[in-house]
Amino acid sequence: MAEAQEGSSKVILVSDLDWTMVNHHDPDHRDLRAFNEIWKTQFSTTGSTLIFSSGRSPVLYRELAEHVPLLQPDVLVCSVGTEILVDHMSKTDEAWESYLDGQGWDRNMVLSVVEACHVDGVDFTLQQETEQRPHKVSYKVHGDNADHIQKAIDGLRGALDAKGIAANVIYSGSVDLDILPQRASKGKALAFLLEQLGVHTRDDKGEVQMSGKVDAVVVCGDSGNDIELFEVPHVHGCIVANAHQELRQWYDEHGKGNTNMFFASKDGPAGIVECLSHYTFMK
Repeated sequence: MAEAQEGSSKVILVSDLDWTMVNHHDPDHRDLRAFNEIWKTQFSTTGSTLIFSSGRSPVLYRELAEHVPLLQPDVLVCSVGTEILVDHMSKTDEAWESYLDGQGWDRNMVLSVVEACHVDGVDFTLQQETEQRPHKVSYKVHGDNADHIQKAIDGLRGALDAKGIAANVIYSGSVDLDILPQRASKGKALAFLLEQLGVHTRDDKGEVQMSGKVDAVVVCGDSGNDIELFEVPHVHGCIVANAHQELRQWYDEHGKGNTNMFFASKDGPAGIVECLSHYTFMK
């Protein structure tokens, strides 16, 4: 990270992609282009760091970047936090991969457990091959009602526990189901990165503290797989106006009244700009 200059704050901005940084209802991507200009003129000059954190695999990220005017991030966290690409996406973070492997992750056993789970009216369908990653098994979930889907997911968690598989089961967007090592998620990957960067340190009691290297860490999202980002200690949160129900429910239960949580009135990247202005991080 470069030396900060006077002006806007020095921040680490962490954003989901689909429907957060990228509003697919904005065909000309005017709001994204406006964010890009603000980032380049006000934050790049302060030594700020841009991190994209997406459920997309590296393959689908590259497909998106070919069609959407995304800035190149300093770090790409993809596959729901199971893969970290650093140095402007030039190499994988091998320490993170080793950390995930260290828990005894058994991908084939996960597949077997899901295949054996049955709830009437609910189907688990494997997502396309590009989204099946070494530390991620991904499904589309279709059901006749939300209660049946939740029952199926709860049953799946219980079945994985019964087999001794330490897994993190994440349901988002009312259709996507990702099964990861318990050590993995967008939030856990961010916490790992913040310690690597020296932004987070630990006191004598082991409690996480901000080191003062940056003015703030801002996380932005719209769906259930972003929830753990908002639970990382000492972050400022931005929930965009077009957020899914599961994130809205989490905010109602955990975020209301927290001055470090901002629920934007605008969709996608316009909501991110609104958040940066709300917290006076922009000059």
